[in-house]
Amino acid sequence: MNTEIIMYGADWCGDCIRSKGILEERNINYTMRDITDPKKGKEYSDIVMNINDGKRIIPTFVIGDNHYANPRPSDLNTILDNLPSNEDENITKCSNGNILENGDTVLLTRDLDVKGSQLNLKQGMALEKIKLTGDPAYIDVRVGKSTLAIKTEFVKKKS
Repeated sequence: MNTEIIMYGADWCGDCIRSKGILEERNINYTMRDITDPKKGKEYSDIVMNINDGKRIIPTFVIGDNHYANPRPSDLNTILDNLPSNEDENITKCSNGNILENGDTVLLTRDLDVKGSQLNLKQGMALEKIKLTGDPAYIDVRVGKSTLAIKTEFVKKKS
């Protein structure tokens, strides 16, 4: 998840415990700021009161630019469901937005000169049995005896 989640609450608060359970069950990273903390509790409590028009309501969530005061579990789940996800950042896609997988065949969308070689790959050339690299911007492909890393923006998945 790209959006930072800050939860203001207290260890003794049942609603806070329930909300923490939802976050942890869903493996969502968050920052817990305890309003009873001896060092920073007053600062955290003041933030909560400022957000909630002078009321100390916990848990209070700050998620991106939005604030939520003691959301019901169903509301918290809805909020979390609607957060932008960075899961797509780890999915390798071709220039047309189609998901690529190991073993797929792709077509080049433009001519490519291979650095350090006289090899020239032509637009429309089929590259078979690609391998994902872990970096969604690149795929590995064998051309002859060479393995090349090619940017996914220069390929489209063959239908």
